[in-house]
Amino acid sequence: MYHKSNQKANLPCWRPWSFLVFSTTGSNMKYSAFIQMNEQILSNALLGKMAKIFIGSVALTPLYVDIHKREVHGTPIFQYGSFIGIGAPAQNQSVWPSLTQNELSFAASTFCFNSNLTNCSTSTGGDFDPAQSITWKQDGNETTTIANSSGTYLAGHDLVHMYTHYFQTDGAWSTNVSDTPVRIAQSGNKSPGVVGMGSTSSTLKKLVDTNIIGANTYSLYIGTGFDRAGGVINGSNTFGGYDAGRFKKPVHTYSMDTSQPDYLPVTVSDIIIDDSSDPTRQRLSIVNDGPFQARISTDQYPMRLPYDVTHRFMAAMSAVPANNSDNSLTLTRPFNGTMTIQLSDGFNVTFPTSMIYNISGLSPIEYMPQDYAGPYYLSTSFLTQVYLMLDFDANKFHLAPIIQEARYIMPRTFCPNSIPVPHDYSVSASNFQKYGLVGAVVGGTVGGLAIAAAIWAFILTHRRRRAVQEQQRRWQEEEMAAKRKMEGMEMRRLSPMLPPVQIPSAYKPVLQIGERERAVSPMSEGSSRSSMSSNGKPASLRRFDTQ
Repeated sequence: MYHKSNQKANLPCWRPWSFLVFSTTGSNMKYSAFIQMNEQILSNALLGKMAKIFIGSVALTPLYVDIHKREVHGTPIFQYGSFIGIGAPAQNQSVWPSLTQNELSFAASTFCFNSNLTNCSTSTGGDFDPAQSITWKQDGNETTTIANSSGTYLAGHDLVHMYTHYFQTDGAWSTNVSDTPVRIAQSGNKSPGVVGMGSTSSTLKKLVDTNIIGANTYSLYIGTGFDRAGGVINGSNTFGGYDAGRFKKPVHTYSMDTSQPDYLPVTVSDIIIDDSSDPTRQRLSIVNDGPFQARISTDQYPMRLPYDVTHRFMAAMSAVPANNSDNSLTLTRPFNGTMTIQLSDGFNVTFPTSMIYNISGLSPIEYMPQDYAGPYYLSTSFLTQVYLMLDFDANKFHLAPIIQEARYIMPRTFCPNSIPVPHDYSVSASNFQKYGLVGAVVGGTVGGLAIAAAIWAFILTHRRRRAVQEQQRRWQEEEMAAKRKMEGMEMRRLSPMLPPVQIPSAYKPVLQIGERERAVSPMSEGSSRSSMSSNGKPASLRRFDTQ
C-alpha cells in the first residue's frame, strides 16, 4: 500500500521514508521491506540533501516495543508485558502499559518482602537491583510516591533499553535511552512494573526530547496473551506512531479530558447481547436508562458498568460473582453468542463467545454493588478488541477495530492532528498489486545487493588474477636468472683456469673455448687452420711430430 502523508513538511514528525513492513502470515513469519516516499521531497530535493533527509528520517521513525510473555530479571517465571530493560548491564522486565500513571517504574529486588500483592514474585514484571547497574543515579535519599499508585518509591535515572522484537523466534534489538527518569518501588500492594502512558508521560517526553521519536503520539494494542484474557495474541506499543497492519476502518476520533487521570472518556449508548440459539437472548439490550460515560483504562481487566446494566447482564446470562481477585462475574450456564458495546458516535465493539464464556468461567464484567455511582470503565478486556491511538499534542484519541492476527507489522509515524490510516487488506487487486510492490522493493534491494556483491567479487577476482599473473612473471624471471647463474657456475667447474705454460715451437696449441676450438700457428702471422683430428672431431693440445 502506498499512502502519501497529508502533513506539511515542517511538522517535527513528518518523515518521507516511513516504515518497515513485517509479514506475520501463519506460523512461518516472513518479513519484507516497504519504503514510503513523499513525491514533493523527491522532486524538490537534491541527491545530497536526500541523504541527510533519509538519515534524519531513520532516526525519527516510530519506536515499536512489543508486548509478550518472557523471562524477566529476578524470577524464571515468564510474565506478560512490554519488553523493556533497565541498567547496565540490562535487567530486562515485562512492564504493563498504564494509561493513568505517568512514570516508568519497576519493582525493587526487595519489593515482595514489603508487599501484600497476590502472587507477588510472579506479578511484578521482574525486579531491579540498583547495586548491579553502573549507570544508576539516585535522586536524593528520600522515598517518594506516585500519583494514582500505591506504595513508596526511590526516584532516580538510569539507562533504559526499549526492545524491538517482531518475532519471538528472532533476537531483539535495543533502542537505548540514557539518563531516563524511573521510579523503583520499595513497597505497595499493586504491581509496580509499569510503563506510564498518562497524559504527562515522562517516558514519552524523554523519547521526544532526545529525538528518538518525532511527536507526542502513542498507540497501543494490549493483546490477549496474558493469563486473565486466556488468549495467545501478543500486543504492542508504538511510540511516536501506530501499527497500520493491526487495525481497520472506520477510525473514530474523540477528545481527551486531561483534567482527570483517566483522560479517555467515551459515551456508551447501548450494550447488546445476541445469542441466536436462545430466543430470550436475541438482540437483547441491557442499557435501559440512557447513555452513560465510561473511561478507557488498563488498570483492571473486567469492565466496570453502572449497577443497573451490570444486574441486567447478570439476569440475562445467569451470572454470579466469582469471588476472585478482580471481582469478575462468572456464567452459570452456557452462552453461544456475542456482546456488542455501542458508542454514541456509532462505533461498535463486539466481544466473541470466547470472551464471554470460556474455560475459566469468568466474564469481562465486574460485579458492582448497588451503591456504586462511578466512575465507570471500559478496561483491559475492552482493549483486547480495540486499537487505541493517542495524540497528546492535539488532545485527541482514536479507536478502531482490531485485527488480532494481523498479516503485517507496519509501524508508521503518527503526526499531530492527523488521522491514522490503516493498511487496507480488503482491496481487490492482482497478486502483483497486493504483493508485487513489496516484493519488488525486496527483490530490488536483494538484487541490488547481489549485483553489488557480484561486481565486488569480479573486482576481487580480477585483482587476484593480475596478482597471480604478476607473481608468475616474477617467478619466471627469477627462474631464468637462477638458470643462467647455474650455467655459469657449471662452465667454471668444467673449464678451470690453467696456469700459463711455455709451449715449444714443435707444438701447435689448440685453445678450447666452450664448445668451439681455434688453432693458432706460431709459424706465420695471419695464417690459421682448424684444429681437427683425423676423424673430424675437435682435438685438444695435440702434439705434432716433425720428424
